[in-house]
Amino acid sequence: MLQVGRDPETFLNKGIRLHCDKLIDRNVYTGFTKVSSTGLCNNPNITRSSAAPHTPGGTDTAWDNKTADEILADINRAISALWKDNDCSSDALPNHILIPVEQFGQLVTRKVSDDSERSILTYVLENNLSVQQGGELTISPCKWCGGVGSNGSDRMVVYMNRVDRICFNLTQPLRRMDTEYSEMRIKIPYIAQFSEVRFLYPSTIRYLDGI
Repeated sequence: MLQVGRDPETFLNKGIRLHCDKLIDRNVYTGFTKVSSTGLCNNPNITRSSAAPHTPGGTDTAWDNKTADEILADINRAISALWKDNDCSSDALPNHILIPVEQFGQLVTRKVSDDSERSILTYVLENNLSVQQGGELTISPCKWCGGVGSNGSDRMVVYMNRVDRICFNLTQPLRRMDTEYSEMRIKIPYIAQFSEVRFLYPSTIRYLDGI
């Protein structure tokens, strides 16, 4: 590795830190089955509902066949329900939405109509309830939202993204310990510690399944 200009120790440090970052990422969004923890996208105590059917009396709720107005209606219903659960307080008006990567791609690439240049994402960001009430809204892709809903459906997570509402503690950032030498082996311990995601106000987050 030294012959090609790559320091083995630097390569090891980067690999360990990347692995730790991935573990923290999983911890935040889904938790770990091994220790029965959950995350932002799959907490069983959070209120959940289903997206509206594409046609009256139908069962197809996925966004694939929905118009821009129908997708906006799903989003506004979730925002409205969460807002009402908190007595329409401005401190509980959702400012962040997570959706699966595939659905995010649809919002970006699909146009509002055949004769429009605006994407559905732009249309939704301009006309959602949070923005109309003077707030802000960010819609972000999240790979962890795919398949975590009821019966393996895709899920939308609507919430107030503030540390006094939802947080987790990184009690021990990744740290390298002293190198240990044992017989013909060299051990380089690393340690990190973090908590499960904490919902300080569970009513400020809501799930919408079947999108």
